[in-house]
Amino acid sequence: CTSQYFLWYLWLLPLIVPYSKLQVRWTGISLISLWFVSQGVWLLGAYLFEFQGLNSFIFIWIAGLFMLTSNSVILYVILKYHKYSPTFQFGSICYYESTM
Repeated sequence: CTSQYFLWYLWLLPLIVPYSKLQVRWTGISLISLWFVSQGVWLLGAYLFEFQGLNSFIFIWIAGLFMLTSNSVILYVILKYHKYSPTFQFGSICYYESTM
């Protein structure tokens, strides 16, 4: 499956989630849904080309633009809700302290 090319950056999410003010309830579910829809649309075009032998290059190109736009929106929202904190302070690494 060609989707592995779009999954390589998911391992970074556990590193940034503790520092995020993003609420999973509406914004997070919307972003996850947007990501799955863009993946599905692109993979549909790839399936039509690879397995059905249909000329779907324009569809794949448009789906690629949709994926680029949706991933850019997701990155923008993640950065918008990110709580920036220093990595090093007084010569040592600062770790995230949970308030739970």
